[in-house]
Amino acid sequence: MVRLRFGIIACGMALPGTVYTNEDLVREYGPFYSGDPPKPIQPEQIVEVSGIKRRRFVTDETSPDLAYRVAVEIINKSGINPRDIGCIIVSSSSPWSIYPSTACLTQEKLFSTFSDMRKCAAFDISAACAGSVYGLAIAYSFVASGLYKYVLVIASEVMSKTCSWKLHGNEMACGKRVQGDWKASVLFGDMAAGVLVGPVEEPSGFIAFELAADGRYSGIGVSEGFGTGFSRKQRMDPRIHLEGRAMYKLGVDAMVDGIVEVAKKADRSLSDIEHVILHQANQRMMDTIETKLRDKGLTNGRIPSYIGDFANCSSASAPAVLCCEVKSGNIKRGDLVAISAVGSGLSSGACLLRW
Repeated sequence: MVRLRFGIIACGMALPGTVYTNEDLVREYGPFYSGDPPKPIQPEQIVEVSGIKRRRFVTDETSPDLAYRVAVEIINKSGINPRDIGCIIVSSSSPWSIYPSTACLTQEKLFSTFSDMRKCAAFDISAACAGSVYGLAIAYSFVASGLYKYVLVIASEVMSKTCSWKLHGNEMACGKRVQGDWKASVLFGDMAAGVLVGPVEEPSGFIAFELAADGRYSGIGVSEGFGTGFSRKQRMDPRIHLEGRAMYKLGVDAMVDGIVEVAKKADRSLSDIEHVILHQANQRMMDTIETKLRDKGLTNGRIPSYIGDFANCSSASAPAVLCCEVKSGNIKRGDLVAISAVGSGLSSGACLLRW
């Protein structure tokens, strides 16, 4: 008898068509200055500190447009009847609007292609770069409880629309002093990626989840200009504020702890894990995480990196890496996969699954 569990059935991703190299950014938005006294930075310096060589930016596309492309790819790959999809969850740090949700706008587009999806539930979640893992946990709960048969989880990000290429003076926002500038902006790119969660045959399926947050550190990553905590002037000039050193240290610890915790919950050792999918924030950060995981017992697990080509695409980063690894054949049926992500909040999430 075939025994069913609940896991990922298919995945997909959508990339905007416009590629911006570091040289393109410096030429179009620069010169950028750093140091004391300030000196113009060179494109190769961006690679040295982040590992990023290029990223994709949207031109006319929106976050619902990218999410729609992902959903169509997943539905076509999975071969399921679209009417069986009971819910669409969209994670986004750069939504089209606060309301209507990007998920509802995505559903509207899908209805033009798949008329049977007219009544499925749809909503957004906000957990910054960890949003896709939060979405997986919610989707798993929905399908495991029997509320829905299938759930689409899509992370759709147009981070280029939240960036500022100017150096701003300090201002107060949400009770905290923030400053946004090009140093954060060069780290981000645009992309959407997602998965379909539903019943799968053993041994595939989700095994463990770990979600966490620590609001004491909410000020180290602020998307300034989005929300009622900001002045009208600030809302007209959105920008990203990051406290890089704090985010680096806290992010490393959170992603390592998440993987250790899901392995513990599943009664597995780190040496059992064959693939580790990390949020693609910074290459140095991922290298530090790998060192810490190796010290804790991760022996053969692969830790793929795509940050050089895609940059940091917030909550879309982890599912995009998963899609690339599956498409390339690196992840095969039966492989044990850990996913871990961290973002502003401080929000973090990890899961362990058998592909």
